[in-house]
Formats: sequence, structure tokens, C-alpha cells
Amino acid sequence: ILNNRGVALWNLKRPAEALDSYDRALALEPGFVEAWGNRGLALRDLGRFDEALASFDRLLSLEPRHAVGLNARANVLRDLKRYDEAVEDYSLALSIRPDFAEAMVNRGYTRWSLQQYEAGLEDVEAALALDPDYRYAKGELLHAHMYAADWRGFARLKAEVEDGVRRGARVVQPFNFEAIADNPADAEACSRLWAADKYPQIGQPPQDQA
Repeated sequence: ILNNRGVALWNLKRPAEALDSYDRALALEPGFVEAWGNRGLALRDLGRFDEALASFDRLLSLEPRHAVGLNARANVLRDLKRYDEAVEDYSLALSIRPDFAEAMVNRGYTRWSLQQYEAGLEDVEAALALDPDYRYAKGELLHAHMYAADWRGFARLKAEVEDGVRRGARVVQPFNFEAIADNPADAEACSRLWAADKYPQIGQPPQDQA
């Protein structure tokens, strides 16, 4: 119950309260793998990256081949600008779960941070082959092609991004879309989609039953 309550609080963007619930759950059950992972997510949201990393380390000590945990740990390493280590964790997650589109996208973005542009493009393209509607990835791919002055397939990719916006899909971030949007209505729709995704309406907090 305490872990579920923490998840509900975290979804309500109340990470400090979520963290308290996870700590209480772990005091009762120190080997609760899911709670260690959720605790790491809450700590990351609070900007306590070293503690988040330690929480994911504990999770992986209990379950070393936990692909989701490796991906989450790599995200924290990326926050800490430890990009090479992050790529290692993403790669390990993908060796365990080759169809893990999220880890593939994250590795691609991290490779861009390491100026490994071609490898990053290949990762994001591979992730989109696994999940064509992966959130914002198509827009990031278009932005990366523009940044690298690589115009191969540009018209096709631009049309796919515009179509995604018109379908109400989370396909591109508004600041990236502004660079290519031909229609002000499309640009407005993109901004509204982004705002609704990043700043959803907050519901009622869960009741503490523990």
C-alpha cells in the first residue's frame, strides 16, 4: 500500500511526499525492488542525484538484470553529465531487452551529447522502428538532422512530424517545431499538446491507508 501511495503521489508531482512513502515501505521490506526504483525516481525529481544513483544501485544489487532499473540509473548518470557511463548502462539494458525503445532513445540522445551524431541518429531511428509513436523522438530526430545539416529524408520526416501534431500526438517539442512550422495553427496545437503533457491538471491526493 505504501509503495502504491508513493506512486500516486509521484504521479501528482509530489516527489517529497512520495519519497516518504517509499522510505516507509522499505523500512518494512528492505528487499522491495520496485520501491527502490520508485525511490530513485523521486530523488531524481528532487535533484538529489547522488542519492538517486545509490537507490538504483541498491535495486541492481537485488536484481542485476533489471533493464528498467539500468535505464533509470543511466538517466541519473546523464543528469550528472557522466555520459560514457550512461551509455554503458543503456547498452547493458538493451543487451537484456533488445526491444526496449526507451533505452534506445535515451542512448541516442546521450550519444549526441558525446558528439557521436551518427550513432545517436541510428539509435533514435531504431527506436522509432520499434515504436513509431515514441514520444517526441521523431521531432528530436528531425532537429538532429537539421543541426547536422543532414537533409536526407528531411521533407518526409517534416511531413510526419506535422501529421503527428495534427493527430494530437506527442511528436515534437514546441521550440523545435517553431523552426519548421509553416502553419501558425499547427504551432499553437503543438504548444498546447506540450503544455497538457508536461503540466497536467492535478487531481485529488490519495488517502493514506497505512
